[in-house]
Amino acid sequence: MKQLHFTFLLSILMSMMSINSLAFGLTNNDGKTIYYTYINNGTELEVVKYSSDHHNNDVYNGIINIPEEVTYGGETFKVTKVSHP
Repeated sequence: MKQLHFTFLLSILMSMMSINSLAFGLTNNDGKTIYYTYINNGTELEVVKYSSDHHNNDVYNGIINIPEEVTYGGETFKVTKVSHP
């Protein structure tokens, strides 16, 4: 029984870790998709180049309006970093 609880808790923790490391896309007010990933223990967001599946061929071109805050999954996060390509 204890082994089952440990395995279950470990699988939950692993899934939470992988969710936080994935990039996700949100559309800004200009209709352009910006990709983000969690940083600082999931409390802030960083703009990244690609989606989590790495099959995205979109490249940021022209003027991209990056919001100071975004809401995702019912929570609002500050956007505090833009990664380098």
